[in-house]
Amino acid sequence: MESAAAQPEPQRPTAPAGAVDAPPVPGRIPWARPLALVGLLGWLVPGFGQLLLGRVRKAVVMGLSICGLYAGGLWLTGFVCVDPEKYGLEFVAHVLAGGPTLLTLQLTDGLLPQTFHPHFDVGRLYVAVASLLNVVAVSDALGDALTHNAAVRELRRRRRQQAEVEAQMRQALEDAHSLPTDGDPAGDGAQELMP
Repeated sequence: MESAAAQPEPQRPTAPAGAVDAPPVPGRIPWARPLALVGLLGWLVPGFGQLLLGRVRKAVVMGLSICGLYAGGLWLTGFVCVDPEKYGLEFVAHVLAGGPTLLTLQLTDGLLPQTFHPHFDVGRLYVAVASLLNVVAVSDALGDALTHNAAVRELRRRRRQQAEVEAQMRQALEDAHSLPTDGDPAGDGAQELMP
């Protein structure tokens, strides 16, 4: 039976000659999200404001919900309910959906209803509600951006305080090293000249 001492130790990897361990890199401070950008992108593409903030699940749920409700309403109306001339008051709500409304206006320009859909009014309501839900999504993204930006400001403030404390400590250490030694209280070598 072999003893544990007889077995060779596993070799540890060594750093190449001349290599120096790098100092630890402090964590990065996340960037503050501009509220105007979050609001504009959230208005143009439902859920994109949340995506810009890194909230992917929330962005997917909101984007799919709003776009699905909007598309379902369009389908129920035969894709003709987004018309500023026929449905002016509803169009005010449709504008709140931004991108989907702009896309619908481009794709359905000049489209006339072929047949009357029995669920036309329900479809109009779906599109209007989807547009209003986009306001909720944009408001949510703006609220999250405000919270995020406040946290970033606080983190930056703490980092500045930490840097100031470190600078004060370095200065105190340098001052301590420049103090006179016990054998030379004046620190100017005058004791050597005295008899």
